[in-house]
Amino acid sequence: MFILNDSMKVLDHKMRILSAKSSMGAQNVSSSRGGSEYASAYIIQGSLDGDFLVYIVLHFSSHNDFYVSDDLILDQDDLLRIWEEGSEFAEEMGFYFDSISESELKATTIFQESLLEDEEILSLLDNTTESVEEKSTIFPKTEKKYTKEEIYEIIKLHSFY
Repeated sequence: MFILNDSMKVLDHKMRILSAKSSMGAQNVSSSRGGSEYASAYIIQGSLDGDFLVYIVLHFSSHNDFYVSDDLILDQDDLLRIWEEGSEFAEEMGFYFDSISESELKATTIFQESLLEDEEILSLLDNTTESVEEKSTIFPKTEKKYTKEEIYEIIKLHSFY
């Protein structure tokens, strides 16, 4: 069984990727932030510090949800079984997968820390909340007024790039 790990923000760049798949499209799925949104998905089998790991990652426009197996992986047989369970879990959500290389995978935001620190983002918010909404190209051109939390998430997402 796979369980949401809501404390994870990115995967460790030192992880050795044994196998990985990326969804061929986005699906409307439940988000850890409530409601449903379109997301792409990744299934990742890796090794970090001698431990085997399998992750299911849902990549939304504003965040990533990381699912990890609650089973201990001791050997290749366990790893294969958990990989198959993870594949079934993701396919039940409607995702179809194709292989992805380690270099392509590690270039995604699921492995990249934000380029801005939280304190920098909060400082930006305190100084520019009103002007950011009016002048920034990262905000959709609508009449919607963004909350401080929504602006924080948008700035955090765009600081990946």
